[in-house]
Amino acid sequence: AEVVRAVSDLFSVSKSVLGLSPSSQVYRALIDQCRQLQDRYHWLTHDETGALHQDISSIMETAEQVLDEFDKAQQIRKRADQLLSDAEKQQKEFIHGIQRTRFEQIS
Repeated sequence: AEVVRAVSDLFSVSKSVLGLSPSSQVYRALIDQCRQLQDRYHWLTHDETGALHQDISSIMETAEQVLDEFDKAQQIRKRADQLLSDAEKQQKEFIHGIQRTRFEQIS
């Protein structure tokens, strides 16, 4: 019965990998699935199972790397949004200052 559950869980991970939509929530869930597999089925490390344990570890490591990149991209996007907002504010202040200036003589 445990082997059947393990195979089912492995297929779930495989299905998750094949149907990934890029989001940090999806990758966190995939990492959790892999950790649960490793915790529940300690025998996946045995030679008889082939390289399943290594494959699961590889999937988890890749998902963690992708998650790190998502976090970096989010930070960059947030910083870019802040810089754009600051630039728009400066532009409005500059335009407002020009509109209030009277041009009465040529230098």
